[in-house]
Amino acid sequence: MGFISNNTLRCLICEACRVAVHTTEVSAHCKLAHPDARFKVNNLQLKQAIEDLDVDAVFPELSHEVVYDEFAGLRLKMGIYCRHCLKVMGTTGSASTHYSLEHGDVTKPTDLPTGPYQQLRNGRDRELYRVNPRSRKPTSSDEMLVTTLRAETDKAFAEVIQTSDLNSRAVSPWLLSTKWHLHVDGYDPEELMALVKPLTKRENSRLVDLVHQYFEDATDLIDYTDELTLQHLNTSDPTKSYVNLNWFKST
Repeated sequence: MGFISNNTLRCLICEACRVAVHTTEVSAHCKLAHPDARFKVNNLQLKQAIEDLDVDAVFPELSHEVVYDEFAGLRLKMGIYCRHCLKVMGTTGSASTHYSLEHGDVTKPTDLPTGPYQQLRNGRDRELYRVNPRSRKPTSSDEMLVTTLRAETDKAFAEVIQTSDLNSRAVSPWLLSTKWHLHVDGYDPEELMALVKPLTKRENSRLVDLVHQYFEDATDLIDYTDELTLQHLNTSDPTKSYVNLNWFKST
C-alpha cells in the first residue's frame, strides 16, 4: 500500500509523501494524493495491519518547544529558526508573523539562522519541530554513479512516454528494458548482492597489483613480438587493428 509504521511515533507514514496519515484517512489519502495509483484499500486487511503494527488511533502530541531526534520516515527539511525561542518557520513570511505576535518587543533580526525540521502531517494545523538529524554516511562514488544513471534513464523514458499512460502499480519501464527480474530469477539475493558489493581496501589493493602485473607482462612481450604485428598494434587504423585481433584469435 505504500505505507510504513514508525515505532516511535506509532503512526502510519506515507512512504511517497513522507508525512503521517491518520488510520481513518488512508483511503482518502490514496485517492487525493495518489489518484494515478488507482489503489482500492481493503479495510479489513488495513485494520488487521494496524493492530499487528500497534498503530495508535490518534497522533502523538509533539511540542515545538522540544528538539527531537529525527523521526525515521518523515521528510527532513530546512527551515528558519527563531533566535528567541525554539519555534521553526517554513518561510520568511511565517517568521515575520511569528516575531510580530510572539516577540513584538524586539526587533526582528535581518539574518535569521536556518536548520533542519520535520512536520508530522500536512494541512493548516501542521506543526513544525526542530530535529537533530541522524548521522549519515557520505555518498560514495558508486552511489552517485547509480543515481546519475537512474536520472538519465528516467529522463530518456520521460521523453517517449505519456504521463497519462503511467500507472504507479505497473512494472517500471526501466525494469521492462533491463529485464533484471528475469536475469536474477532463481538466484539467492544475498549471494547476488555479495558479488557486486564494493571491494575492501585489501581486495582493491590486490586488484591494482594484478592490473600492474598484467601490463608489465604485456610490456615484456614486446621484445618477442613480430615486427609486423607491432606495426598493426601501433596504428590508429581500426581496420588493421581488427585484422590484428583476428590474427591473435587464430593463433
